[in-house]
Amino acid sequence: MTAHELIQALGGTASVAKLLGIGPSAVSNWKAAGRIPPRWYLRLAPEAHRLNVPLDAGVFGEDGRAA
Repeated sequence: MTAHELIQALGGTASVAKLLGIGPSAVSNWKAAGRIPPRWYLRLAPEAHRLNVPLDAGVFGEDGRAA
């Protein structure tokens, strides 16, 4: 699963931004970079589990680099 797919599965850019209490532009940047900063893994994992969304830790990395 890509960062874009994960964000979409969690309800889209606005939903993920609201869930995390951040601006939607940050989430859009993650989609463009193809990576979510690793510090958000623990915040997104429970929501992914609740929605039965497979969570691939490989989508988490800084500045587009693999984690």
